[in-house]
Amino acid sequence: MEKRKLIRKIDFWLIFGFVVIALAFYSAYNFFNRSMAVKAELVIDGTTVKEISLSEDKIFNLEQAPNITFEVKNGRIRFKQSDCPDKICVKTGFISKTGQMAVCLPNKASIKIVGYKDDIDSAAG
Repeated sequence: MEKRKLIRKIDFWLIFGFVVIALAFYSAYNFFNRSMAVKAELVIDGTTVKEISLSEDKIFNLEQAPNITFEVKNGRIRFKQSDCPDKICVKTGFISKTGQMAVCLPNKASIKIVGYKDDIDSAAG
């Protein structure tokens, strides 16, 4: 009886090709999704007080919430410091994808990532 190989060379190269193509699509999706998240809305007590670009790294406070420090770094944003007791907002860490939010309930503050698609939706409505 002749032994049959588990994987032939052609099978290996087909599988390898599919994996490379899948990784290329995944990388492209992540690249374009990140590039769409161009800004963040900062909301204090239910009112949008500032829209900030995520393209420039900075650390800042808002006049409406001087007890909160925000940080923008590498196209992401987070609550860097807050005087709230549980610090859940700080523990949330950086957010960067369209639709993601971070919230500080005691200070009635939130950050929402918005991108090109959100701008079109809000303009239509």
